[in-house]
Amino acid sequence: MHSETQPDNFAPIDRIPQELFNVILRSTIRRPGLRSSFSCLVERPNLEPPPGFHSWLPLRLVSRRWNATITSEKHLWSTIIARGPHAREWLILCFFLSVPRHQFPQPESSRSLNEFLISTTFPALTALVLVSDPSDQWEPGDVSPVTFEQHNTPSLTTISVNSPWQVPRPAAFARLKRVSLDSGLKVLPMHVLGLLRAAPQLEEFRLGCGYYQGFDPDSTACGLWYADVGLPVPVTMAHLRLLEFTEVIHRQSDTVWVLSRLLLPRAQVIRLDCTGPNAPHIFYYLPRTLANSVPGLPSRTGLRVVAADHSFGIEVWNADGTRRFIVRCDVGDRHLPSDSALSYLEVFVDRVRCPDVGLSALELDGTAGSLFTQRAEWAALLRCFPKLTRLSIANTSENRVDGRLAELTRALRERGEPLEELVFVGEPPLDLEMWKKKMKAAGVGSVTRVASTDGGSDDRW
Repeated sequence: MHSETQPDNFAPIDRIPQELFNVILRSTIRRPGLRSSFSCLVERPNLEPPPGFHSWLPLRLVSRRWNATITSEKHLWSTIIARGPHAREWLILCFFLSVPRHQFPQPESSRSLNEFLISTTFPALTALVLVSDPSDQWEPGDVSPVTFEQHNTPSLTTISVNSPWQVPRPAAFARLKRVSLDSGLKVLPMHVLGLLRAAPQLEEFRLGCGYYQGFDPDSTACGLWYADVGLPVPVTMAHLRLLEFTEVIHRQSDTVWVLSRLLLPRAQVIRLDCTGPNAPHIFYYLPRTLANSVPGLPSRTGLRVVAADHSFGIEVWNADGTRRFIVRCDVGDRHLPSDSALSYLEVFVDRVRCPDVGLSALELDGTAGSLFTQRAEWAALLRCFPKLTRLSIANTSENRVDGRLAELTRALRERGEPLEELVFVGEPPLDLEMWKKKMKAAGVGSVTRVASTDGGSDDRW
């Protein structure tokens, strides 16, 4: 239902008794299949709601009474989503139309949205998703930030924001379980540390915004975040399961600064994505105390090296695959020589430190495997893994292993330690029987070929 003209009190649809419309509305809200009771409160008309959500904007445009009824049922709102280049304006307009005009006479005011939110309680609101268009950024001081306090949103557990005007005040973080801060925000490392300290219940944290490059952040950020005074180190995140950082590396890594000051006893997935001219230096920046921050690191048993035209990454995981630590860097247009890949790998293995059980499984994807063509390169790689028992090498049409196996065989023979299993992953033709004989002579227990591997996390790359 949608009205192309200005809603008015004389529209036939508006003659439905208010009590009957309330019954219809609540029945629709609680219909099975709609996610989180009341779903998409605010949505631009030309944007499809996320899967499982229902767009309520057309219903709100039927008449003023319908709009007022929908927006007045605040005890049923569980999710607020506003997206697009004018997300803030849509929020102001929809909220403004739901309250008497004398309370907030200027909907275009930078304070009107804030004033509405801090004077209203949303008892059922669990998720707040605000996504501005990249071009919809505001200069410091132009727009007041969204202000949610604990008493306004007692059930709020999830926020995803990408612009300074959207960031709630500190008190709202105390009960949050999932936080995503995306592009458009600029923060200091100490702010991130302070935010994490203020959110002891946090289970998932994704930081995709940029770090402020300078001595002081802009005035907007100063009002939103935290000072570095009185922060205990380390900051223990007892419930955090997923931690993701995306960073443009200039001279040093601000993410590593934060990570070295955290204690993550229950972390299951930690992922660092780095771009910029010095992105590969992330491996050198990793602290030697990394195992102190992530106590589960010494129990990792498998490692994967992944490379592509413009990226290089390393991942480690434990025996059952439930805990992973991933570092990925964008190397730009530069060619990644084998000695650089080996250097990154040696440093990473040193930082991870797995003395308990040792890294026993190594996986090389097609491009990563193609970096090693000489016996000396294979030998240097094998030295990084003294407890290696299983080696998997991808065999793809673009990166056939045939031409490199002779050098690998020599390196394995010189290694002097038996290798229990060698696995070729992929479908391209390979004279498996011939290589079984040669590898057996080099101390390899079994040689097999499979279509794919189930270790690590292919979907993450």
